[in-house]
Amino acid sequence: MLPGMVFFCSKVGLTRIILQYNFVHMSASKQSHANTIKKAMLVKQMLDEHYEAGNQSKMMAGILRTKISKVYPMSYRTLQRYLVIAKNQTEKTATQLTLF
Repeated sequence: MLPGMVFFCSKVGLTRIILQYNFVHMSASKQSHANTIKKAMLVKQMLDEHYEAGNQSKMMAGILRTKISKVYPMSYRTLQRYLVIAKNQTEKTATQLTLF
């Protein structure tokens, strides 16, 4: 039995609670694979090279359509997820201590 859970007599009720518990705890601590992190960093680099604020043909959706999707086919939502992964990765490396 998991901590903080109430035991129900019905099998369906217990299964539903276990699934809800697993969903909440797995979504909060999901890690990205190393290749996904590398791809996210490459996509962020491509976006930084071509992005211009205020230029409608060089906004994120335009760059995704003309430049990024030619190399890495993806949706706009995946682009946003990759940008979050790249941001978190740069924050993690910025706060990590080095030996020398």
